[in-house]
Formats: sequence, C-alpha cells, structure tokens
Amino acid sequence: MQELIAKNADHARHEFGRELLGPVVADYLYRLYGTIRFFQDVRKARVLFVSRAGIRIRRALDTFTQATGLPPVEDAPDFWISRLMVAKGTWRRHRDNAIAVLKGEFYHHTLREMAEAMFRHDGLPPDFPQDDPWLERKGKEIEAFFAENGPAAQVIAAHFEDQSRLFEEYFTDLAGDRDTILLVDTGWAGTAQRLLADAWPEKTFWGAYFGRYGFETTDRRYWPNMIGLVFEQDTFEYEKPETCVVLHRHMIEHLFEPHGPSIERLARSDAGTVFAPEAEAVRADAPTAATDPMFTGVMTYLADLPDGGSLAALHAAAGRAWPEIARIVTLPTREETALFGHIRRSADFGKTLMVPLLLPPEDRFEGDSPERRIQDSLWQPGQAALEYPRDLAEPLQRRLAGLGPFDFKKPWTPPAVNVHIRQRPAVAVITRTLDRPMFLKRALESVAAQTFDDYVHVIVSDGGDIDLVRDTIRDTECRHNRILLIDNVENRGMEAASNIGIRAVDSDYIVIHDDDDSWEPAYLEKTVAFLDGPKGEIYGGVISKSMYVSEEVTREGIKVHARVPYHGWVENVHIMEMAIQNFFPPIAFLYKREIYDRIGGYNEAYPVLGDWDFNLRFLMEADIGVLPEPLANYHHRDRGNTHLFGNSVIAGRDKHVEYAAIVRNRLTRNALQGGGNASIAVLVGIGLHLDALRQETRRIQQRTEEMPGMINALANPIQELARKQQNEMERQSGPGLFDADDYWVAMTRLERAVLLKDWSVLRKLGVKDISRGRLLLMKLGLSRKGFEKPPRLSAESIKFLTQLRKKGYELEPPPDFDEEAYLSRNPDVAAVVAQGKLHSGFEHYYYYGKKEGRKRISRN
Repeated sequence: MQELIAKNADHARHEFGRELLGPVVADYLYRLYGTIRFFQDVRKARVLFVSRAGIRIRRALDTFTQATGLPPVEDAPDFWISRLMVAKGTWRRHRDNAIAVLKGEFYHHTLREMAEAMFRHDGLPPDFPQDDPWLERKGKEIEAFFAENGPAAQVIAAHFEDQSRLFEEYFTDLAGDRDTILLVDTGWAGTAQRLLADAWPEKTFWGAYFGRYGFETTDRRYWPNMIGLVFEQDTFEYEKPETCVVLHRHMIEHLFEPHGPSIERLARSDAGTVFAPEAEAVRADAPTAATDPMFTGVMTYLADLPDGGSLAALHAAAGRAWPEIARIVTLPTREETALFGHIRRSADFGKTLMVPLLLPPEDRFEGDSPERRIQDSLWQPGQAALEYPRDLAEPLQRRLAGLGPFDFKKPWTPPAVNVHIRQRPAVAVITRTLDRPMFLKRALESVAAQTFDDYVHVIVSDGGDIDLVRDTIRDTECRHNRILLIDNVENRGMEAASNIGIRAVDSDYIVIHDDDDSWEPAYLEKTVAFLDGPKGEIYGGVISKSMYVSEEVTREGIKVHARVPYHGWVENVHIMEMAIQNFFPPIAFLYKREIYDRIGGYNEAYPVLGDWDFNLRFLMEADIGVLPEPLANYHHRDRGNTHLFGNSVIAGRDKHVEYAAIVRNRLTRNALQGGGNASIAVLVGIGLHLDALRQETRRIQQRTEEMPGMINALANPIQELARKQQNEMERQSGPGLFDADDYWVAMTRLERAVLLKDWSVLRKLGVKDISRGRLLLMKLGLSRKGFEKPPRLSAESIKFLTQLRKKGYELEPPPDFDEEAYLSRNPDVAAVVAQGKLHSGFEHYYYYGKKEGRKRISRN
C-alpha cells in the first residue's frame, strides 16, 4: 500500500476502498439488510434513511442486494435532516432539549455567530436587531438569552417556531400511521434519535447504525434502541479491530457523506408540501474515481462480490480486512496518512468552517507545538506520523491507541467465530410470563448475556399486566432490538403461549426459556453449533446438561440455597426413558423448527406436562443429542412460600400426578382411534409399568441401604474395638489399610501440589523434583484402583495429604461418588455447599459425614 501511495495517492485510495473497506462495508450491509427486513416484517416499522449519509448508504445497499440476489429494500423514504434541523424541528415539542444541543455546539462562540449559523442559507432577516448587546455574549448563556426574550431572541425563536411547525408536518407525513420508526445512519451517539424520541414519546424510535459509541457525558437513555451493526463500544480494543472506528470515525463518515450542503432548513413548495431546499443538490451527488476514489473502490467491490456473493465468504473477508484497517488507523506511517490527509470536515450546525483531518506539521501561532497539533487533530495517530520520525512516532501512537508493545507485530489470529449467515434469525427464544417482573428481568439478562446473538427473543405476556412487562423490559440491560413483545390479553396457558410466540416469528431453531430459568452465556453458541455442524444431520434437537438450582424468594430478592446437577446420569435421550418420565427441562432443549411444524406444536389442552407430551411426539420424528456441559439452569423455589412463587413442578405436584395419567391416556386413545402414532401408545403403557418397577426397586434399595446403619447401631462396642485395632495396624504397617477415598484425596492433593509446584507441600513428602512427584502421583492412582501395591509413602505422608485443606486444594468428588444424590439426600449439606463454605458434598462426607454416620452414595 505504501508503494502504491507513493506512485498515485488517488489510485491507492481506490484500492484501499476496494480491498479493505469494501469487505467490511459488505458485511455491514448484510447486517443492515437483515435488520431492516426484521423491522419491516416483524415490527411493521417505518424505515427512514437519514440523509445526507443515507443517500450513499442506500446506494451501496442497492448495489449489494443486486449482487447477492436479495429482494431490494422498498417503502423506506429519505429523511432530510441534520442535528441542527432536528433541534429546530423539536423546538415546539421539547424546547429544553433544543436549547441544550445549541448550547453544546456554540458554548465558546458568540450568540451573533449562532444567529448567523441559524440563517446561513438565506442570511439574517432585514429587520434583525444587529445592535442587541446579547449577541456579543457567549453561547454558554443561551438559556438566559431566550429567557429574557430580547429583540434578537424573538427573531431567532420565531424562526425556530416556523421551522418546528414545518418539521412536525413533514415528519408526520413520513411516519404515517406507524408507531415504530427505524433510522438508518452512520450513528455514534444518536443525538437526533434522542431528540426525536423525547419530542414524540408516543412513537418508538430505533437506530440501525454502523457503530455506537459515546463519552462520559453522553446521554444514554435510548441506547438500548440503538443498534451498532458493526460495533458497540466506547474505546478501541485490539482484539476487536472494528472498534478502531472510535479513533477515526471520519473514515466512515467521509465514505458515506455525499457532496452537497447540510440539511438545515425546510420550506413549503408552491403545491403546499414541505420539502428540504438543499435535498436536490445532495441527490445530485455523483462520485467518480477522480472525485471520490475511496467510495468508488467500495462500490466496485460491492458490484462484483467474491465467491458469487457467498455471505459466509463476505463475513470471512471482513474478518481479514479489519486488522489491516485497524493497523493503518492506529499505527499509520507518514506515507499512509495520505489516504486521509486530503479530507476536510464541516464544523456542522450551520457553521461555514471546514476543518482539515490532519494539520500541516508547522507552527500555527506562537507557542504552538507538535503535541498541541496532535491534541487538536481529528486523527491523532495520523498527526503523530506527520510530526515525528517513525521510531519516535510509533511508541506515541501506541500510547494514543492503548496498544501493547507487540500488538500488530505478530500475525493476526482473530477469535474463532461460528459463521452461519441466514435469511432469518437462527433461534427463536420463547419466554412465557405472567406478572413476575423479578423473574422476567433475570430471564432477559440471561438471554442478553449469550455469546451468540443471532436470535429473536419473543416475550409472551400471558394475560398479565402488559405495562408491567413493558417497564421490566425497558429497565433491564438487554438487547432490546432483539425483543418482540406479544400481549395475550387473557391467560391462555403455557402451551398456548408457546405456540403463539413460536408462530409469531420465523427461525431455524426454537427454545423455550421460561421466565424463571436461566442459561450459562455459551448455551446458544454451543447448541446452535451442534445442530449447525455434522451432528445436525443426525439429530433434530439437542439438550445440554442442567443444574438444579434450589432457591427462595425473600424480602431481599432471590436467595440461592444450592446448585446440584439435575439428572446428571443423562448421557443419551432414549424414547423408552422418555416414556417413563420427562427427564430434561425445556430450558435445556434447542430443536429444529421443521420438526415443530411437522408434529403440530404443543398440545394446548395440558396445563402441565405439555413439554413431556411434546418430547414424546418429537422423539417419534427425530433423535435428540446431548452436550456434556451443564449450560442450562433449572430453577426451583423449593424453600419458603412454594405455593406463591413455586414453578409448576413444585407448586403443582398434584396436577403433575393427575396429568401424567391424562397424557398417557390421550396419547393411547388418539393412537387407537387412528389419529396418532400407535408406537407411542405401546411406549407409554410400557413406561408406566417400568416406572412402577423402578419405584419398587428404589424402595428395596433404600431398605438395603438402611440395614447396615441398623446393624452398626447395635454393634458400636465392636466397631470401637475394630477402629482401635485398625489404628494400631496402620501405625505399624503403613498406609496399606487406607481405603479408596483416602487414596483419591491423597492423589488429588498430590496432583495439585505437582501442578502448582507447591514446594512447601512437596518437601514435606520428601519430593525433591517434579518428575518424582509425577511418579508418586501415578502410583497413588494405581493403588486406588487396586493395580499396584501401596506406594512408598509413609502413613504420615498419606495423612498429611488427606488433611491438607489450604486454598487451592479444594476436594473434588471421585468418579464413583454420586454427588447429586448425596446433596439431594442431605439438604443441609447442599445449603452449606451453595453458600461456598464447602466445595462439594464429597468434602462434607469425607471430613464429617463418615463420622456422623451418613451413607456414602456411590454411582451405579
């Protein structure tokens, strides 16, 4: 690139646009296209291209859709505004906002300069009071200026009143009967969107922007409705190269800014319609390779997309382009500054001043310096390249950009991204709720925290207070642009609510996220990757393992008492096992929409167990895979007021028992009458008998497990004698009489000591080097399994390891210890573990439970 710049700067700018900006703009346009179609089709929004930038954005989008064969965007007019025009336009509806914006722009300018800017195109009115003393005061006094309502203030206010009336008429005509408005613009802090939202609170304003960022003083009230399609971050981060735009936003602004004046006034035509007089000059923008090589380079790329316009290829191309763009933005050479050195930016808000992006590296006034020019520059790393030799400029550029000493010096390895470009959202997340804002807030945060974001989150208010739901969504930090709210008006039941939510949107996959459950952040990423990958050819759905969360609603909020694996024995999803009972929760189950459509959705006749009925019918069509990680959290209010706050499993136990029979009967009856799969009838019948057999087996097993305790209670004197004899034998014979748990604890402790290179522990064991420690570790493992004689460790060493309880040596359960069952049988222990006072149930059993006579529960 540097050689190309030296030969021909305009040609280099064209190639920069084609090779680097082209791929990232194509990726941005795909995201913009999907956002526009979602808002038009699902939210029935009016899409407005905010001009001036909207003119070139639309032109680029039209070229992109032609190249990819996507249907063009229609019914999306241009919105002729600027920040100044919106400030004038909202004067009547929200004067304080308009004054605040004007004050910020003219704080250090005189009010005379502000007046001249307001009438830039037509000039000051003939009767303007030029001698008004207020005009020599600064803009920071603008509130007092309008409050006193002197001669100059009256003229300016009258102009604002006139422009505001025209603007209200113009906007009302554009918006029509639409309650939702989507603004398409380059973005950043969303000032225009905020002014409009405050002025028209009856409408919902969204923004689809290239990026979103702000400063410490930025008003962020409407940021949940601002969609940064490429980035949403206030600062540059090396691992996210697209965030380099916050250091050089003019690169994007200049790219999409057409030649033509700013839109700062409205007028009424002879036909009586409101129009923007400067609009035609902007529409006449006709960039060429000579006048705007960078934009024409981008358009060349868009017109001839690589790989036939494969969207996955476009995303990958953008991933390759961004690191080089970020390198040029943050560490430009002196030659590379020529890519942007010609750019001059308008001061905006009616000001005629044009500001160069880079300043000449020479003193502007007495006392000027390179440091001052770098501070004043609109592109500080570029200015540093002009001011200093390369070896001095680069360290300064790194400090300005917050880069480390080796960033960009090693090959770029972007983070792995699971790229699956779709014409519709990948996942429909369905949340049913009814007057439970505390739980709904947690569910919203759970979904928003996902590392995978190609989803639509459908909230179905099933007959509750819809305003309460709206307020909860508004006040929760979540991805508001992904949310679709449905008001059922009256309660329809859980399964009906699921069907309504699912049928309101289109998607590849579906998952039910009840309002009282939650996910780990990687749930969607890993389950979607499973079904998108080769396994998707085999399975129609996938579950992750789950955690049972025992909790209680208190005055202070939700209190978690314990977290234990839920049905941790699940390794595969068998139809026969499902015929006995439903053994995984809805929160864990992501499945293909095509199978939902095939089996007819959820049975709305069931107040409970509708998911069990659905899963049985699902398994007759397709298999369900299992992810071994516990990525889903199945919450239960099994403490406190379980009737008021309990989920259906806890609060509706009797109804579950009742409907277990009803579900079985209806499946059987439907099959016998020729309306269903006869195999289901056979399975649920067999499952009933298997369940009875399993329950009887458990009762026998429980009695068997209790028998040793009864015998022990009768044999305490004998036990005490045996214990004394064992201690004596151990003292004489070494560790040969230690049991498997002792060897497990010693082995895990030694393993930690070796891994941590904890010489304070190793030296006490006589271990002088790590290889000796690894050998002892292997022998302990073999001893535990009975394959090796006891290792040459003294009884004192074994005891030392088993009693070692410092930080970093927390006790993990051995593979044959049933942690879930032990905690379930001992809820007091589960509570202590949940509070973090003990690391595991096995830790309690090993140190306390054995002494207390509690049963060691082994896995079958």
